Amino acid sequence: MNNNKHANKRAEAWDAMRAALTAGIELPDDPDWETDLCGTEFGFNNKGAIQLERKDMMKSRGLPSPDLGDSLAMTFAVNVASSFRIPAVSTPINVQPGQELNRWMR
Repeated sequence: MNNNKHANKRAEAWDAMRAALTAGIELPDDPDWETDLCGTEFGFNNKGAIQLERKDMMKSRGLPSPDLGDSLAMTFAVNVASSFRIPAVSTPINVQPGQELNRWMR
């Protein structure tokens, strides 16, 4: 974690997920998703950083652990290949059925 906006990586990942949902990613129309994503409350710690509600606090309110929400949020925990470029490939060759090709990956 490299910012002061989030109290921990979980809060940072949930915030990134919120941004993606706001931008329009789609989820199944399922009440389990709604419970997980809308049940978790947040606040701010003494440093003003976003802090998600602890799971034991959710349990005391009668809510289950937000497993679906946490799973989705963790897909936003790390930027993966944000500048990935597909390398140039060689010209494809045509192979006829039954033809044996003695070259690897061509």
